Amino acid sequence: MILITTENFGDVFGKSYLLLTQNDFGTLIENIGMSKDPKVDFRMEFMKEVDNIISAAVITKLSNHLKIKMYGDIPIWVGPESKKIDEPIKTDFQDKATEIYLNTISFTFEKNPSVKPLFVWAIDSNIAEKMKEKAVH
Repeated sequence: MILITTENFGDVFGKSYLLLTQNDFGTLIENIGMSKDPKVDFRMEFMKEVDNIISAAVITKLSNHLKIKMYGDIPIWVGPESKKIDEPIKTDFQDKATEIYLNTISFTFEKNPSVKPLFVWAIDSNIAEKMKEKAVH
């Protein structure tokens, strides 16, 4: 699986994990040309931008709905990942939270239903406390 992550910060810590199979990745970038600069990979940058757009939409919706401050950082290309998804999540949250909320979503494309990117969202469970604090003020 190819992994792209986006850290969320503000009133609560969180992180999103976009997982793509090699086939999904290949299909999504098949029409992206190669850069003349070997340091720039347009395919990788394209997928990071897709992650950024979707993450920003979800973060904005969640932030507005819960009335908390929440922002997304720049997506990070982790690349091919052989570990199970729980391992990076445990590593990312081990010093930041004792409990987390997890939510997943996958979607398909009308013209290519075999492509099924998976988003995993992990948010520090103290989000409930932050919402109570905001309600009091």
